[in-house]
Amino acid sequence: MQDFLSELNWMLILSLIGASAIVAYVGDVVGMKIGKRRISLFGLRPRYTSSFITVLTGILITVVTLWFLSMTSETVRTALFSMKFVQRQITQLTSQLQESRQELQEMEFKLFASQDELQKKQDELKAAQDKFETVLGQLAQVRRELKTQTENSAAVEVERVRLEEELKGLEIKRATLEKSVANLKTEMNSLKKGLEQVREGRIIVLAKEVLAQVSVPQKSSKDEVKSALSTLLEEARMELALRSGIKPDRVRILSEKEKELDNPDPFAGMPSRIVIRLVAESNAVREEPVLVSLDVHESQLVFKKGQVLGKKNLQASLDRDEVERELYLLLREVNTLSIQKGVIPDPLRGTVGNLSAGDFYGSVERITEASTATTIVVEAEEDVYSEGPVRVRIVLKHSS
Repeated sequence: MQDFLSELNWMLILSLIGASAIVAYVGDVVGMKIGKRRISLFGLRPRYTSSFITVLTGILITVVTLWFLSMTSETVRTALFSMKFVQRQITQLTSQLQESRQELQEMEFKLFASQDELQKKQDELKAAQDKFETVLGQLAQVRRELKTQTENSAAVEVERVRLEEELKGLEIKRATLEKSVANLKTEMNSLKKGLEQVREGRIIVLAKEVLAQVSVPQKSSKDEVKSALSTLLEEARMELALRSGIKPDRVRILSEKEKELDNPDPFAGMPSRIVIRLVAESNAVREEPVLVSLDVHESQLVFKKGQVLGKKNLQASLDRDEVERELYLLLREVNTLSIQKGVIPDPLRGTVGNLSAGDFYGSVERITEASTATTIVVEAEEDVYSEGPVRVRIVLKHSS
């Protein structure tokens, strides 16, 4: 109770009491004098005139109190004149907080998934190391037996070679698992960093993401190259504007190299067709400048329109899951073949193209319903150059 009383603004309270007392006193004196002199205001009787003066005094007390409070307290001014504005701000901030919480939950879910995957890989690595140590022990035992059992030297040599080959395979597997663990740790750190950034704002760009690309014909002039670079930046601004929900002219794209984004000199007059990619150098959140660089590759015709990129025979009566798996594996083979032939993959995803879900699942339905064996043929839908994308169509041929 004592703490509560000490926190009160006694100066303000006493000032209000004093001002109210003065106004009430003055009003009472004026009312009494008017009543004694029997003065009439606005045609009212003296008794009603005295009551009117009393009411007016009460109004003045309220006006003076509100004026005094608004002059001495910013909180009171806000409550009197800006309450609806403050309520709208609270509503908007509450909505933004809810969106940030949802994004935070999604990033935490991905982080937990990566941690689970990392734990699985670490368990596999430990199992491989245990097996590796066991095989080492077996190999040492075989070597000891080799010295004492010369009559069985041939059989022991075969066993020794087998164990050494198995040991090499386990060493390769261990190295692969260690690399997977390192990659998962890197991904987990990236997710943690992304999670911290989500707490501050919305991520719209990921590091090493290709924002836009444009091809430049061979021996192009400076004006043609400058126009291509302008188109490249415009496409990137439109894409970033769609992601962040702001106007394209508010999107800021920067490069660490001076005049890298508008200098046509390095690309003018090239003897072959090239593709210029605009690649993000780091993660960026909404309304933050996006740091980029130009990635240049020579562009050549890799596949012609209608060229067969992959083929697989499937027997009849396969269930839906088996058909989906086989078709997915075939498309992965096409992706690998495209990279081997020179199509530049997306540095973030490692893919070179895409297929619509409608085409994929439509093909799955037709294969599943077929009563005879089916040959799946994946063809290039159009000419494919080094920069991609690899657009394909699925052709199904049924056995008669």
